[in-house]
Amino acid sequence: MLRALVILTLAASLAGHAAPRLPDKLSAEESANFAKAAYRAELMPSYRKRGLGLDFEGTRLNPHFYSWTIIPTWGEGLAYFAVDRRTGDVWPALGCERVRSRELAALQTRFRQRFGVPAWRVRQIEKEGNPDKNC
Repeated sequence: MLRALVILTLAASLAGHAAPRLPDKLSAEESANFAKAAYRAELMPSYRKRGLGLDFEGTRLNPHFYSWTIIPTWGEGLAYFAVDRRTGDVWPALGCERVRSRELAALQTRFRQRFGVPAWRVRQIEKEGNPDKNC
């Protein structure tokens, strides 16, 4: 009886310290805005207000990420981005550094506040890095 009590106490203690998995809350529709904001961050200011087309690729790189192809309406190349469904972080498919911009930071802040995503979990997930295994 004492042994069972010790095991249950230990299990409850360990469960209290384990970090819960952060669910994939970002919708595909909302993640499109994150991908467009990431692309606009890479453009010269005179191009930022021009139209952008999108092609949804789903979760082909990683189940926690939506993949997007951005198609500029002025016909100049394509860009590929992966949007983390847990944090709103955006990674270029052809690069190993997370995209940062004011517009993107505002979207991420609203998303994280709405779903109660703590900053320490964001930092923990960001350490995992780019979903592309080549980075």
